Amino acid sequence: MFTGAVGARVGAFEVAAGGTVFLDEIGELAPELQPKLLRVVEQRAVKRIGSNDYVPVDVRLIAATNRNLKAEVARGAFRSDLYSTTGSQCCAYGYPHWSSGSMIYRCSSRPSSSACA
Repeated sequence: MFTGAVGARVGAFEVAAGGTVFLDEIGELAPELQPKLLRVVEQRAVKRIGSNDYVPVDVRLIAATNRNLKAEVARGAFRSDLYSTTGSQCCAYGYPHWSSGSMIYRCSSRPSSSACA
């Protein structure tokens, strides 16, 4: 434990056990956090702050961004290994649809050719 800790806290990946974690705007993930996310995706385990042990996690990861991740990789703002693990899987895109005054996202079954460029 570290100073000020009163007990173990469960993080988002542990809470979502057996379910889905949605990462909105993955293209804006800080460079220092990208290797940590890659480790979770590849090892399917998380290490709590102050712990030496890894906790296995079983989650489906869905990530969204409005950035062209391939271009972000080319300019060095997004890790190529994280992109190949997560960002290169283009299958559906959401677009806003207003109904009864609320925004609902519907998914297109066909991604546009520019979206995965």
